[in-house]
Amino acid sequence: MAHAGGACCHWCEARFPWSNAMRRHDHRCARRHLRPSHPYRRAGVWGGEELRDAPRPRTHESIIAAGAASAASDMPWAHPHHPRKASGVDGECPLAKIPLFNLVWDLCMDFMHIVKVLISGHLLPLLKGQRALVLPIVKANLAEDRDIARYSPATPSCARTCDRL
Repeated sequence: MAHAGGACCHWCEARFPWSNAMRRHDHRCARRHLRPSHPYRRAGVWGGEELRDAPRPRTHESIIAAGAASAASDMPWAHPHHPRKASGVDGECPLAKIPLFNLVWDLCMDFMHIVKVLISGHLLPLLKGQRALVLPIVKANLAEDRDIARYSPATPSCARTCDRL
């Protein structure tokens, strides 16, 4: 599985929209996994109130089917409509042939890349002062949302935030 793009969750079938402001996929909709009364589901810095039910979980069978569809595709690998783009599954996996092995629940998170990319490449340099936080780029705020507007370089509150960074 390619844990990137809109279908990047290993455990569920949630679709994560692209955010131009953050320049990455927006995972705030993962709040759908919380109980309906949880305060993080309410509006605020996480966006509008999240009322949808939790997304369907991935299943061993759905990953096998997505891998088979990806492998059987005649489209070029880089084509934007290749089946792997919709499912996040690049192809068939030999682990699927092991009896009682579950492709969803029997794989651990890849801690090597988490440590290498997130901690060593981002967090430690940030804490050492070797890297600065980067403000999001707000391209449009058509609804004039105050939570979005506070990150716009044109607003005084953003200038104060930039000075503190």
